[in-house]
Amino acid sequence: MLFAGQPGCIFFKLPGMKQKFTRFRPPTPDEQEVLTHLVVRLVPTDRVKECDRLITEHHYLKSAQLVGEHLRYVAEYRGQWMALSTWSAAALHIRARDSFIGWIEEQRRTRLPLVVNNSRLLVLPLCRCPNLISRFMKFMLGRLSQDDRLYAVTPEGKLLWSVLFDGDVDATPAIGPTGAIFIGSDDKSLHVLR
Repeated sequence: MLFAGQPGCIFFKLPGMKQKFTRFRPPTPDEQEVLTHLVVRLVPTDRVKECDRLITEHHYLKSAQLVGEHLRYVAEYRGQWMALSTWSAAALHIRARDSFIGWIEEQRRTRLPLVVNNSRLLVLPLCRCPNLISRFMKFMLGRLSQDDRLYAVTPEGKLLWSVLFDGDVDATPAIGPTGAIFIGSDDKSLHVLR
């Protein structure tokens, strides 16, 4: 089975990259098979070096170095690695982030340990199919949500913020007319975030 999608399909331009725009197309039946049976798990300890080598070789930053606490995830189909992602502890001081969130210094100090950074996101060569990254992010965030947190992520996959609850967050949040976010958790409470 060949997993190549549309050759040369690039959605952003980095220096030295040729840019071609391609219209959206739905996945082929083979690609949908991959998406339906995609498995996301932590990279096993005995394969961390392989993960780092692939990231160094194929990611545009050419480095797999992570700072602080971190996690490595792999998306695989029938044992074949399709995509890799790493998550790291948040940087201590990012003025734009802190300003966007609206933290005062005390909030930043106490809540920063709840923020994570998606350090690397890589689709391996020849493993391109529509919606692969979206499915991968969905599954990773689902795994991260098992830690009693709700996460806000940009369409590009960057984490904006997270909130810690007293119980698992298995429900889908709803946004009210005023922009407030409503979410239930396993502590049997309905939480409102403003």
